[in-house]
Amino acid sequence: MENQAIYPLTLPEWYYEIKEPSIERNWQVFLIINEKYFSPIALTQSIIYAKSFGAQLTLCAPPEYDKEVLRKLINYITLEFKISTIGLQLDMPIKEWLLQASSKYEAIFFVVSYLGNRTSLGGNISQTLHFFRNSRVPLILIPNNASIMSLDSIAFAMNFEKEEKEKILWGSYFARIANSQIKIYKPKVKDQNYKLGIMSNFTSLTQLYDKLNLNYSIIDTDFTVYTIEQSSISLATIDQVGLYLIMVNKYWGAIDYILGPSEKDLIKKAEIPIMCIPKRDDLYVLCS
Repeated sequence: MENQAIYPLTLPEWYYEIKEPSIERNWQVFLIINEKYFSPIALTQSIIYAKSFGAQLTLCAPPEYDKEVLRKLINYITLEFKISTIGLQLDMPIKEWLLQASSKYEAIFFVVSYLGNRTSLGGNISQTLHFFRNSRVPLILIPNNASIMSLDSIAFAMNFEKEEKEKILWGSYFARIANSQIKIYKPKVKDQNYKLGIMSNFTSLTQLYDKLNLNYSIIDTDFTVYTIEQSSISLATIDQVGLYLIMVNKYWGAIDYILGPSEKDLIKKAEIPIMCIPKRDDLYVLCS
């Protein structure tokens, strides 16, 4: 990737007004870059995420990436946007060290860009989701046609599964640390079992968000539990939401390996960044 394809980057005026968290932490935003299927939009968004969370930006590159280009990019970001930036590049395939390095360096997000069905990790969307399915760190996928968005608002749909409660936690992190407004889309439900699960999740949500005095709104929709995510992503795009949260399966069945997981289609059609949170039996808590 030539230098002129990366910078100069232009960030909106509101970037310079972002208030960084007052508490210093060792958090890092891991941005995966390569010479193909990588967009400056993902780099720009990662700079915004890093500043909003008071985190260091870590550029993760495969061994074949031009080392001089990486060095110049690190210096440029550090000087131009006043963000602490480092590079990680080992002489082995990136998939062999990425997850271990993220734990060592306290990564809070992985950021991957994609063009069509190809991602900056080097494979397609399904392969990328499969690789990150066991990660405790969420993955943010950014389409190359996305607009530059702040974290003023984030959104997610709340469904009936108990694992959905992890969206509640991550929503609270964005609200508390990045001062985001949270939009929660609620499906219309007739089935009693689904209704009980949704009531339980919304009870947990309102109790936590009210206790923390967070800025949130619950939006009632006519969408079913089966269509709520696809339809509410469209609403979030119209509302210019900066980030949409979804859950992704940790365990894959035969159909997932053959056709790809259902989340793949959501992501391919998205025009805004999508944060994928792997479903877990134990909830991951970000120390804040």
